[in-house]
Amino acid sequence: MPQFTLHRNFVLRTTKGHIISFKKGVPTNVPPVCVEAAVAIGAQAVDAGDGDVLGEEVEPQPSMSPEERKAKVFEAFGIMKTRNERNDFTASGVPDARRLQPLIGFELTSKERDAYWQEFREQEQEAKDQQELDAKVAASAEAG
Repeated sequence: MPQFTLHRNFVLRTTKGHIISFKKGVPTNVPPVCVEAAVAIGAQAVDAGDGDVLGEEVEPQPSMSPEERKAKVFEAFGIMKTRNERNDFTASGVPDARRLQPLIGFELTSKERDAYWQEFREQEQEAKDQQELDAKVAASAEAG
């Protein structure tokens, strides 16, 4: 466990549930999950040979393109329609955002959800209309 010193007496309370009591100039053990918080209050690593106490910085994952995002949402809509569970949809017939989020893996605002849902329904209707038209053309070709 890394040790840190602080230039004053201080009690560090983290959001991770740790409470670390620093005494001025006395090396104090700091759990690895709290190192960033200790550095933020000015604590110095006791044996920081290379000067990198926080470790390697993790690169953030690239965000999805709008097309990927839309495809993921449409896929989730399809899953929800197929399984047709009562709690998947609100009283007004749109997918419930709380049930949608686990399927898509990111948060979606109600406004975005509504716009995607309308587009999804329009595409479904167009596909249904095209299927009916194709059936009529095939029927008239057989009759003629």
